Amino acid sequence: AHALIEALHAAVAIVAPAVILKSEAIFQLSEASAFFGAEDAPEAHLGYNSSLMAATWLSLVEQSAAAFSEILKRATLPVRQARWATYVRCHDDIGWGPLLADLASPEAERRIRAAAQWLHGQTEGSWSRGQPFQTDGAALHGTNGALASLCGLADPSAPASEQGQAVARVLLMQAAIFASGGLPILFMGDEIGLTNDRDYLSDPERAHDGRWIHRPPMNWSLLSATGAEPNAAQAIFAGVQRLGAAMRAANASAPAQVLDSATAALARLELGDDLIVLNFSSEAQAITLAAPNLRDRLSGEAMNPTSSIPPYGVLWLASEAVA
Repeated sequence: AHALIEALHAAVAIVAPAVILKSEAIFQLSEASAFFGAEDAPEAHLGYNSSLMAATWLSLVEQSAAAFSEILKRATLPVRQARWATYVRCHDDIGWGPLLADLASPEAERRIRAAAQWLHGQTEGSWSRGQPFQTDGAALHGTNGALASLCGLADPSAPASEQGQAVARVLLMQAAIFASGGLPILFMGDEIGLTNDRDYLSDPERAHDGRWIHRPPMNWSLLSATGAEPNAAQAIFAGVQRLGAAMRAANASAPAQVLDSATAALARLELGDDLIVLNFSSEAQAITLAAPNLRDRLSGEAMNPTSSIPPYGVLWLASEAVA
């Protein structure tokens, strides 16, 4: 297989140099990264990072950046010009197998099983509205659900202020893929917070496959709604636009680097010259910034050396000279 992909890469480089080859190898990192090839024998230009996707969900449920930071740190690239395709949802389920193989311990299985149960709404206090993939949840396999529903959003047409912390959780998850330094992929509907669609259950041709729950019809009309304040869809769409602008402004030539963090809930990343802080906790966290004169690309606000980051918050910090 690798010899064929290497040959295809060489042929495409000659006859269609604008074409990008993407690997959908949903394996643990060591096996998935093999499909990039080597510097002297490149294969795919892009590859899905399934482990990072699942680890981001694990971090959200655990309110700890540990899983996300560990997998991102280990997601090295054997070819300098290759990139991971980063995502938090897609047409398929959240498959737990690759992450389980990467973390590879009895404790990891317990943690992932607990996260899956939380996302399925099977744990007391859970805000998530997911469901097991083709099982009753007893087996650790996969999780279905739209990004917004998994983050607890009830209604994208309702005012964002009435959605609790769900909008913040959605944007935190999106920020994680924009900040990782790969090619962020947005699944249809996630940019406006579309929620689970159970209409598939009344369709005999779809009812057998629970993944249709996160494949709703697109509803762009949510963005044109008027009201005294933005609805959840409008707030999410505006947030995703700001993330895209921040990523482009960072102008990074390499994937993000994971920095040490003294606070378990916080992931600290360096992308280009920018510092990005992600708060996976439901509580605000104090932060101390060593560099002076930083401005948040997302809010436009100048930062104090000693500040705080809100629950499920994101700071995308650049020097005021370039922000």
